[in-house]
Amino acid sequence: MRLMVDRQLALPRHDRFHEVCWRRPTVASVTTILKNPAYAGAFVYGRKRMKCPTATTARPQKTPRSIPDWRIVVKDKYPGYISWEVYLKIRAMLDDNRADYLKTRGRGIPRDGAALLHGITWCGECGRKMVVRYKRGSEYVCNQRQAPRARSACQKTYAAAIDAAVAKAFLAAVAPAEIHAWTQARKAQKQADATLRRAGEQQIERLRFEARLAERQFNRVDPDNRLVADELERRWKPA
Repeated sequence: MRLMVDRQLALPRHDRFHEVCWRRPTVASVTTILKNPAYAGAFVYGRKRMKCPTATTARPQKTPRSIPDWRIVVKDKYPGYISWEVYLKIRAMLDDNRADYLKTRGRGIPRDGAALLHGITWCGECGRKMVVRYKRGSEYVCNQRQAPRARSACQKTYAAAIDAAVAKAFLAAVAPAEIHAWTQARKAQKQADATLRRAGEQQIERLRFEARLAERQFNRVDPDNRLVADELERRWKPA
């Protein structure tokens, strides 16, 4: 989303009259595209279910189903931008980035901080996710059972020694393949830059086409019909 904003690329959306308009990208609009199965060329029905009213909700509410519970899935129905396998990987990444540790048991999105293993450490005693506490240095703390019943923390340990051992093992494991990985990353970056450059060129061409179309319409309108002429002139000038 930030890259699209920096390059002034717009996304198609619907206005209140259900007409297509081009707007500044947002996190919600980009996420909506990534989660839409049509992005992978699939037709899907039954992505949500009706949830019965409860004491806190007076009306039935729609809740999303998990992908295996979708009622109808027809793959390769439309020309897809990505394959179904890549779509599933993206959905798994999005789910894993959620910070609702107790329900999804995901890693959560990486955050700032000195601790190396933030979000991916689990307690060996109780099996719950450990959190990071920056107090007298970095610590990994298991306190998931502490809050509900006012119990003491399960265990805690300083992060420095653990992070050093993990970093050493990681570097030893990736050393033989780091040159190949760097080459692949550079190749992927070049492909992404080329794709964004083509998108920018297509957007400029679309704006030029709209400007030419508005100019032609403006030149053909009856001068006596000033309301139409003014509206066409208003559309033409910003483009």
